[in-house]
Amino acid sequence: MTDALRRQVLLAIVRHRKVLAAAVVVGLLLEAGPAFAQVYVSAGYLPTFAADTAFEVGAQPAQDGDFEANREGSGTFDFGLFGLRAAAGVRMVAVRFEGEVSYRQLKLSDYDYSSYREYGDATLESLNENIAVESGDLRILNLMANVWLDLDIAHGFGPYLGGGIGGGQVTLNTTAKTGEFTLGTIRVPATTQEFPDASAWAFAYQVGAGLGYELVVGLTISLGYRLSGTTTADLAWNAVDSGTDEILRLGTLHHSIDLGLRLELF
Repeated sequence: MTDALRRQVLLAIVRHRKVLAAAVVVGLLLEAGPAFAQVYVSAGYLPTFAADTAFEVGAQPAQDGDFEANREGSGTFDFGLFGLRAAAGVRMVAVRFEGEVSYRQLKLSDYDYSSYREYGDATLESLNENIAVESGDLRILNLMANVWLDLDIAHGFGPYLGGGIGGGQVTLNTTAKTGEFTLGTIRVPATTQEFPDASAWAFAYQVGAGLGYELVVGLTISLGYRLSGTTTADLAWNAVDSGTDEILRLGTLHHSIDLGLRLELF
């Protein structure tokens, strides 16, 4: 190679050094592709239980957001066997980034008032003794962005931990029968009230941890725990034919067992 040609080659390298550097980086990433980033899908079964869930009922909030509850209480839910999740994401070294959709359903078994307008303890006791839930459930649909950290140990086992944030749609309905009771000095006859589906969106969050086991290369089963919840949601809460216009406020907090399966695609 002549001196003139050598100078031209060196000048070309200097002028296009950024392009050449980018090409080298891309080549290295392609060469280490599976080790650097792995795309995966996952699914899980989420049997769920919840502690008593507090609620408050009051007038429709004004435009400035004012809300004044006229009665408060808590609801009790049965262990929920219907809970599912699905996710897709990418694993980079030991960290997984994913988008997830999950759905949980819990049957309402009972609810009690802790306060009811200006009425006293005797009225509350009489009212609560005469409430019988005929049907009802709480349904939660979550759309989450999660981050999980995988910690490799030995023989295919690996613990993980992490969490996520997103949005949760809370839906509640119930039909309750109330026997005849005394409300202050008024004798209230037996009645059945149906509260149809009421939904609202709220901020959702979750944290979790568990243990995975790689059955074969790229296929992992896992057993874990998730604590998930939503901030306060305002649900339109109007009994059929009641002529009222009220809001029921509640936040949710649930404990789920997570039986999962993850498949790495490439």
